Amino acid sequence: MDFNMKTKYLQTSFFPEDHTGQNIAAGLKQALATWDLEERKLVCITTDNAANLILAAELNGWMRLQCFGHRLHLAIERAMKDHRIERAVGVCKKVVSTFSFSWKKKRELKRAQIDLKLPDHSLKTECPTRWGSRQAMVSRVLEQQKAIAHVLSQDKGTRHLIPSWQDIHVLEAINKTLGPLVEFTDALSGEKYEAAVMGTPVGNTEVADDGASNQKKRKKGLSSFFKAPHSTAPGAEHALQLDQAIAFELQAYLQAGTLDTEEDPLGWWKLSQNLFPRLSILAKKYLCIPATSASSERVFSTGGNVVNCLRASLKPDHVNRLVFLAKNL
Repeated sequence: MDFNMKTKYLQTSFFPEDHTGQNIAAGLKQALATWDLEERKLVCITTDNAANLILAAELNGWMRLQCFGHRLHLAIERAMKDHRIERAVGVCKKVVSTFSFSWKKKRELKRAQIDLKLPDHSLKTECPTRWGSRQAMVSRVLEQQKAIAHVLSQDKGTRHLIPSWQDIHVLEAINKTLGPLVEFTDALSGEKYEAAVMGTPVGNTEVADDGASNQKKRKKGLSSFFKAPHSTAPGAEHALQLDQAIAFELQAYLQAGTLDTEEDPLGWWKLSQNLFPRLSILAKKYLCIPATSASSERVFSTGGNVVNCLRASLKPDHVNRLVFLAKNL
């Protein structure tokens, strides 16, 4: 087992039927059958809290993990329902909108950035369905607040948009609170080790099996102590030996030192799999489960780039091939 995370895009499907739990459940089963994937090897699927997806997982008898990013988004939205926060964010949106729709304001902002020796950055807009974009918008406004105030103060019609010191205080608190959460969510949503997740909405243990059977035979070492005995005699004695080996392996794992938070847990398991042969199987099985459904959302974004107003007549199979190439090449 190489313990390297892998992300594989399989397919997009034309789905004209109602998006009921029953139809989605059948569609997911059909997708597995199309790729000859054994359902028994599917560990878990990660979805948001949509009722139809929850029902689909239940109907198929699959383990389902709630998308951490979606739950965090809901929690943050509830926390933001404060009149002081709503006012400060509202001011932020108006400021960004003013510069977005005025090329003159953009030009003046560039000049102010040079004069004030600020980074040459554009303001960012908020996407309602992505709470991280709100933090990005607030952070950029705070970074450019002097340049923004300089430009807005030159126009009588926009002076009222200059954030007050109370607004700035609230925006700084929002940025300080949401900043670490954004970094944490980005890590969970990645498709490489930094995320510590598999980065695919369906956890399948088969992806890490390639080449495991071709490992060269090594000399016996300390790890052999933890391996199950190869006695061919069935019965209570063999079962006792197996129980003891499992107990020794678990005890050794519990006594092992704690891995630093910046270290790669998959790399540790790759080096330690011979010491913990049974536990490493469980590690491979469950560490492949993605914490968020961000990888699926990226596929949706890719599909949106493929199917647009100028290419709205593409056949479903053609769309599937184009997205497949975009995600796998």
